Amino acid sequence: MKKILYFLSFIGLLWACDPMEDTYNKLDDSKEPYHGDIAYTLVATDYSNAAAYAKADDSISTWTGYISSFSAFNDSFPGSKYIAKLLPDLFPAYNVGSKASITYNYFAKMPENLTAYANASSYSFVQSDYARVDSLTGITGYLYPDFNPEFYIPAILADSVPNPQKDDIHKVIYKYSDVKPLINVVNNAVVFAEDFETATAYETIDINNWTQYIEAGTATWEGRSFGGNTYASFSAHNTGEPSNIAWLLTPAIDLTEYSAVKLNFKSKDGYNNGDPLEVLISTDYPGTGDPNSYTWTNLNPTLSTGNVSGYASDFTASGDISLNSYCGGVIYIAFKYSGGDGSITTTMQIDDFVVTALTQGYEVVGEQPYIITDYYQYDGTSWAKMDNVHYLTSKDYDAMGDPGDYDNFSSSVLPQDYIPKYLNNLYPTAGEGVSAIVLYKYYTGTSLKTLTIADKLTYTSGEWVSSYNFISTTTAQFIYKPNLGWIFDPTIHLDPSYEDYMLLVNYVYSNLSRTYGSSNYANDEFYYGASAHYLNFDLRLSNKTTYNIPGFDTGTEEEQIALTWSRLQEGLVILLQLKYPDAVTEVNDIPVYYWVTFATYENDLSKNTYTGIFKCTKAGPDPMFERDTTMEDQAVTEGELTSEDVNWNRE
Repeated sequence: MKKILYFLSFIGLLWACDPMEDTYNKLDDSKEPYHGDIAYTLVATDYSNAAAYAKADDSISTWTGYISSFSAFNDSFPGSKYIAKLLPDLFPAYNVGSKASITYNYFAKMPENLTAYANASSYSFVQSDYARVDSLTGITGYLYPDFNPEFYIPAILADSVPNPQKDDIHKVIYKYSDVKPLINVVNNAVVFAEDFETATAYETIDINNWTQYIEAGTATWEGRSFGGNTYASFSAHNTGEPSNIAWLLTPAIDLTEYSAVKLNFKSKDGYNNGDPLEVLISTDYPGTGDPNSYTWTNLNPTLSTGNVSGYASDFTASGDISLNSYCGGVIYIAFKYSGGDGSITTTMQIDDFVVTALTQGYEVVGEQPYIITDYYQYDGTSWAKMDNVHYLTSKDYDAMGDPGDYDNFSSSVLPQDYIPKYLNNLYPTAGEGVSAIVLYKYYTGTSLKTLTIADKLTYTSGEWVSSYNFISTTTAQFIYKPNLGWIFDPTIHLDPSYEDYMLLVNYVYSNLSRTYGSSNYANDEFYYGASAHYLNFDLRLSNKTTYNIPGFDTGTEEEQIALTWSRLQEGLVILLQLKYPDAVTEVNDIPVYYWVTFATYENDLSKNTYTGIFKCTKAGPDPMFERDTTMEDQAVTEGELTSEDVNWNRE
């Protein structure tokens, strides 16, 4: 009867409502233990999830977007911090005592010597610079083969860059055509023109003396590029700011010599939910300061509008806008965008801004010029072109094929697949060791900026080898700690190999005495006791005496045995210094510990294995290490080590 009751009770338990039933089912399905070791490589979804955590910490930083765009962490948002946030969702069943070895991508900063090129000060040619070269280039507004840029640019830099210092580097941006143009006399002369081709995609427009005034919010007018054409663009979409008011202002346009002038430009709208753009003109604006303090008149041009589900298929012409009433003076023209995220967020794009005098002038017929960026360095006396530095032009991208579609590289068009071929064409007879610096654009994603990347490549064994991989792969360890959950663990575990023991053997031979080791094999030393042959520390007193090791000619046996342990600990510190010359004290504010597990052959002929935990107290070069018995005791308390593991050379 009792058996029946027990059986019925058991059945009742099976059918009772258990709030943990779903959890148990998940554990059964996953077959994951409560603790264990994990080896995992992050995938694209993981980086997207990590980017969301990063944006919660800093919604403004562009670097948060780079995590998902590049599938890589970076110095601003390190993997050591954000992978720990991912692990509970990736491995929900793992608990205290678990370890995870996670492989992930890292977006490395450019070395300082390359950053100097990417961030070099720039000088952009303006109309007066072309006119200074020659009256003909003053008409064309660009240079061509009759006028070698290397001859004229040093003098222009000398007049335009105040107080240069020796070794200063400037990038010089100018228009150039490979074909000599034909110049015809016509009735209309261009007074001022801007096609925004010198603007950089996804970067704030700061070219040819154009200025911006940000009245509300932080968003700016930026360059954008599509189909080989660059233009100015502004949108309040996804700014996260309730109000965005931004002015894009021309430099001063001098109409004092003219009696009849017209303005033309083109515009395009996208995802239109309101018309945010005004085109204004002023005769009293001084060129700086708050434009609201001066008088502006709306020119009421024809603007692109009404494209609510995408972008207009082409730019809309403004029509001829008469500026006759402003002739005889100086004017400024402004494009004022007024909107805000959550209200008007329409994208507006501007291109081909031209002010034309309706008098006799010139018409230039020839190949469309392209933008060249050359690097010049000051030697203390004059400026000279740097012949081994190459900033890729639109023609360079076109010649490569795929990159020419957008004049940049990307995750689908990798620079390493094209730049070596480019250099092979540029240096067909390159010899071993020849180096070149190449600067290129890398597109990071639709809502992010285009990066300017500098790389140094060296011709080595018949191929061009890059010195900078800005996306690299690394592996880090994470551990699950009580009351802390998953945390980054920069701990380094060392189980000395033959090569490791030999570091200490050779150290003794070079710095103490060659006689402290056996002469036949040269793979052991008895000062510290390192034996590369047996992969242990030999602590037998007989060998200390045989090889005349200092300190073992006096004292009791107990004192001599204590000295062997003291020397062993000293030897482990030296071994760490030799093996990790660039050791750091911490990684992302977490101290770095070195767990050294070593074997011994002791005076009583017993063979044992121990672990010592050492802390890096001074970063390399010439690092310093100290044994940390407090951490050893903590590891014993947490069950990671036993008391026998750490019970060596303790008072």
